[in-house]
Amino acid sequence: MELDPPVAIEDKGALTAARALGVVAATLRQNRLEDTLNALGPPGQWHCDPHAGTLNLRGRTFAAEMLGSFDGHNWLWSWANPFLRIPDEKTRISRGAREADERIGTSVVATPFVALGDLTPHDIAQLVTGYGLADAYYVCQFPGSQVVYALVPGQLTPSWPLLYELQRAVTSALADGLANGARALEHAAMQLGLATERSRDSLVVRDGDDHLTAKLADGELRDITSTVTLR
Repeated sequence: MELDPPVAIEDKGALTAARALGVVAATLRQNRLEDTLNALGPPGQWHCDPHAGTLNLRGRTFAAEMLGSFDGHNWLWSWANPFLRIPDEKTRISRGAREADERIGTSVVATPFVALGDLTPHDIAQLVTGYGLADAYYVCQFPGSQVVYALVPGQLTPSWPLLYELQRAVTSALADGLANGARALEHAAMQLGLATERSRDSLVVRDGDDHLTAKLADGELRDITSTVTLR
């Protein structure tokens, strides 16, 4: 059994733009996973089963699907993997990304075998989580390969107020160099079901009586404040 050769990314600009739009939402979801794992205890052994659709981390078993695998150069989506014969019902997240290629805005999610170049599996996984197709993702390290699992939605509940989660994610993304942050913040707020109001020099996100205000300069985020107090 052989695979067709990997396909080089032709729309890297579109991929980069799609990832940038979803980076705040993806960061928020990864923060939820990190908080959940820290509450369970110190790191330990993990175990994954693509056919059962499970991922065990720190003694807790999550419903999780194999998103794809990376051999150091090339990414193979789980729905296109001819070797593992994973049941269709355990590749719903990766196939959902494939079917959402126009909404996400890059053909990479619909290309079975991709030569990533200078990108990593994290870039691919952030597309999936940043567009709300999974709760979060986890990278399992194997000799000579990395396998990414996506947590089935609905398992990670917020530990903090939504606006605090949002502010934390934006701050983290800004530290890593956030481009087009206002749109990324709006995108994440929309996924959380929060109302937004945007003017030329500010973006306000509301959750009931609480609000988060992002000051804008030339469309970019400059300062973020929130009325949320943690008790």
